[in-house]
Amino acid sequence: MTYKFSSCSLLFAILLGSGCGAPGNDDDSASDAQVSSVTVGAFERTGGTDQDPVYEDRNVDLTYTVGANCQVWSRTSPPHGNPPEPGHEGNPHDHWNAADDSTYAESEFTWVEYGPFLTESEVIDSCSAGLDGSSPKTVNSVDYTQFQPGLYLKIKSVQ
Repeated sequence: MTYKFSSCSLLFAILLGSGCGAPGNDDDSASDAQVSSVTVGAFERTGGTDQDPVYEDRNVDLTYTVGANCQVWSRTSPPHGNPPEPGHEGNPHDHWNAADDSTYAESEFTWVEYGPFLTESEVIDSCSAGLDGSSPKTVNSVDYTQFQPGLYLKIKSVQ
């Protein structure tokens, strides 16, 4: 899966894989008041037991600026749905998301997510109006939090 960021990403999340962004602190020892950005990694469970699961890093990291408004990113998704929904058929296509109302407190990062939408303008409109956002999502640097089937998130670093 490929992640891309909008052209107005100076205020938005940056993809570390693109070569942007400075190396972060490898733990979450910075005090809450000092944290300005949080890098969240995506993982998949590849085995183990319920008591001792094994996760593999998908090497897809998103760095969020704590407190920034409507941080927008996109990812390329393969065709899906049976039958496919309009805009999802045939070829890979972009899904646009945004994060808003982000906070970092007590070693946890929390945000409200908007999307996915098929266009950048749709997600910006929804996020800016505060419409159709998720319940707050929370991750930390200790636990692998299931975000979607097969997708787990965990804080990799804070700055």
